[in-house]
Amino acid sequence: MRSRAVLFCGLALSLAGPLRNLAGQEGLTAAAERVRGAWLAHDVRTIVAGSPGVTLRIPGADPSAAISPGQAGELLSRYLQNAVERSTEVSVVREVEAGQGFVELIRRYVVRGTSEAREERIYVGIRTVAGGRWVVVELRTGR
Repeated sequence: MRSRAVLFCGLALSLAGPLRNLAGQEGLTAAAERVRGAWLAHDVRTIVAGSPGVTLRIPGADPSAAISPGQAGELLSRYLQNAVERSTEVSVVREVEAGQGFVELIRRYVVRGTSEAREERIYVGIRTVAGGRWVVVELRTGR
């Protein structure tokens, strides 16, 4: 009986790492979806919520060192104000190392007052903070 308990404990410990990684990946996927939905709705508060600081590289703003979520939200609001979103899709979700992830979004939009569709890629650095929540720490755009 005792050997079964030892065997069971050993098996449980050997599975703990893979199960923890799977749970983290599911959390990262949910965070990617949260960012996607917030981008589509221009809900910048949700995008930067809980972040200790955000590094932005977007048109119309100087490349920054990490700035406060409030400042990042304001710059993102200005960037998004003249756009009408058509769609935003998650194209890549990857945990690059424990607690650090990468999300790529493909954004389709038009500039207010025009009808020309545009496409842009949004690259999002994301990491876990206390409590295991994934938050945005870097956001940059590219064509």
